Amino acid sequence: MRFFVLQNGLESRATHYFNETLGWREVCAAMGIPCRIYANRKAGPEITGPLDALPTFTFAADDGLPFDRETQALHDMVVKSLHFAQECRLLDAHGVTAEDVVIAPYAGPAELLGLAYWLESRKRPARPRIVTIMHRQGDDWQLDATRRAVVAGQPAPIRYGAQRLVKAAGDDRLLFAANSTTLAHLLTNVTDVAATALPVLLRHGMAACFDAGPDGEGRPAYRDRRFDVGLLGEFRAEKGSRIGLKALMRCFQDRPGLTGVVQVADDVQAEAVGGLVAGVRGAGGLTVLKGELTPGEFETCVGACRLLALPYHPVRYAARVSGLFVEATAWGRPVVAPAGTWMSDMIDAGRAVGERFETLSLDTFHATLLRALDNLPELSARSRALAPAWRRSECTENAIAQIAAWARRP
Repeated sequence: MRFFVLQNGLESRATHYFNETLGWREVCAAMGIPCRIYANRKAGPEITGPLDALPTFTFAADDGLPFDRETQALHDMVVKSLHFAQECRLLDAHGVTAEDVVIAPYAGPAELLGLAYWLESRKRPARPRIVTIMHRQGDDWQLDATRRAVVAGQPAPIRYGAQRLVKAAGDDRLLFAANSTTLAHLLTNVTDVAATALPVLLRHGMAACFDAGPDGEGRPAYRDRRFDVGLLGEFRAEKGSRIGLKALMRCFQDRPGLTGVVQVADDVQAEAVGGLVAGVRGAGGLTVLKGELTPGEFETCVGACRLLALPYHPVRYAARVSGLFVEATAWGRPVVAPAGTWMSDMIDAGRAVGERFETLSLDTFHATLLRALDNLPELSARSRALAPAWRRSECTENAIAQIAAWARRP
């Protein structure tokens, strides 16, 4: 059995794809599973060299191809799937067999349909096992109160891709997976193909090393600094970044001496942050990080915070995993997160710790953030106690072990 990993989003070191792919290679090697990596054609030798990856794919799962607004989703699926199927022919040349496992770690409608086309070009006895991993709900989907049904939006592309793929692969040779139970339930209902929940593909070595730090919190320093509150990740609208920053500035006024860190992409965002905090009492306690952080820097920065603020729009994250939430919980850091999301599901299940807000507004997020700060010692103690179990469960090692166990079944 060999793994053929189709990382069509792997283009540079600046994204999470590189570290995740490194995890695939290292964990598979430790488990004695030969693993071959296929990257995006944009990946240069600085990417393909360390990973021994082949630049293969034209489009990443998130790439959009501007066309007609009314048929955009259909156009993306048709055009990208045809490219994907043709590019998968490279696996034929590399001798993929029915004993092997072909894995699409970031699958969307185009990847599902492209894999179906490619499988259909092979005789059925020669078709390998297939694993597809979904990471989020459709961007235009609106869910019902249970978050298990789509009441608005276009689920047809994902349903069509899943239906075609299960017919081409066979029920017992397709692992149609999601990276959370919440999303797996939704996808099962949307596609009528049973979806399996897999652990999140992240590694937590640094957090484990700092778990028993001398300060009792195991907090590393990021550039010689530690912070009370972190507002990290991309500074964009769907993550409620402006509301989060304004709420944090109110907390700075309410709690003198508070420190925080916010991450921005460029000078334009840094200037916007400067305008939002200008004249706020205590704003000198805010550190602004500008530019892309390496995965190691980002992980260190999460660990350097006592509390992580996640002012995300609940509708966008109803069934979607947050990588920042995963890393915060692995460090044993409590969070402030939206109710009615996968994040709040984890808090409700007792797997993570944090305070929840019902609707995203400046007043509600400020009040929730303040409540978390006031309860921080108790929240932190509970979160640190849960962190080891979380790291063992939600990690690359566990995900790959589960895929390998599935593939070895008779």
